[in-house]
Amino acid sequence: MLSVNVSDTAAGKRLVSLTQSKRDIAVRLGIELLDHSESCAQSWGAAEWQSRISKLQTELGDQEQEVARKVKRAVEEARAAEKTSSLAETERLRSECTHLRSVLQKAHEEANQRCDQKVSETRDFYEGKLNACQARLEELCGVTQNSTKKGQRGEEHVLSELNMLFPRAEIEDTHATPGRGDFVVRDGNLVMMIETKNYTRNVQKTEVDKFYRDLESPANTDFQCAVLVSLRSGVCCKEDFSFEMRGERPVMFIHHLEKNFDSLMLAAQFFRLVLSAGESVDLRSKATQDCFKSAAVTLKRGYAKQRTRLNRFHTEQLALVAEQEARLAELYTALGQKL
Repeated sequence: MLSVNVSDTAAGKRLVSLTQSKRDIAVRLGIELLDHSESCAQSWGAAEWQSRISKLQTELGDQEQEVARKVKRAVEEARAAEKTSSLAETERLRSECTHLRSVLQKAHEEANQRCDQKVSETRDFYEGKLNACQARLEELCGVTQNSTKKGQRGEEHVLSELNMLFPRAEIEDTHATPGRGDFVVRDGNLVMMIETKNYTRNVQKTEVDKFYRDLESPANTDFQCAVLVSLRSGVCCKEDFSFEMRGERPVMFIHHLEKNFDSLMLAAQFFRLVLSAGESVDLRSKATQDCFKSAAVTLKRGYAKQRTRLNRFHTEQLALVAEQEARLAELYTALGQKL
């Protein structure tokens, strides 16, 4: 006889109320029914659950692929948006940089122009004072000469310098020939007219206009180029070493030639450069003329810097030589010898 605890439910109370024989039958039938139902449930559930699992796996795989596609699309869209944004920002920065560079260049050019103008004005102011003082001194000393004699003296000086600057050239003195300038330099294939002015004040516009008329005269077609030089002053409305074209012939204006006659040699070299362009360059074009004007100013400025540095080097070397001589003299003195 076994003892079994039964739960306090309707089925449990019903089982307890049965006779022992009926109770045994109920238990046996229940056990058999339970075994059978578990077997059926197991055989039925395996296929069903496998189908559901397969279905869920398929759905999960589809969802993963869809999520992967969405993620990939989102990444591509984000990259494209970032690339577009980066390109736009780069272009904006490049444009801003170009603008700032243009502004800086313009400011630099304006500053240079203001500086050059200020230097020119200051120089003209003090040169005017100096010329006035010189004129007054000449007047007080009684050595004032007329402009003709001054011009002749200046022309003789220029002729002497031209022969040294162009030793192989043919130098023609034409100051006595009306409308032919003061000198004609024929150096190889270069034919250059030179008009000289020996004024204490700036050469006036009327003289510049006469210079133009002489160059454009039908009698002077042999001139390839021309230069107007002022020995001791500037030229009205013309910068030093300024360049321009008269017809198809280049001309230049040089200030204070007496201080640096090498400017004539530099002008001749520049003329050769311009004329060597021949028909390959339109010398009448404003853009070409502006380019040559800028080049002429830069060339003169660079030459002036080089000359200043060479003079400074020469002075420093002379000082070093003097110092070495002094040291050598001290050495001889210490040895009781005479240098």
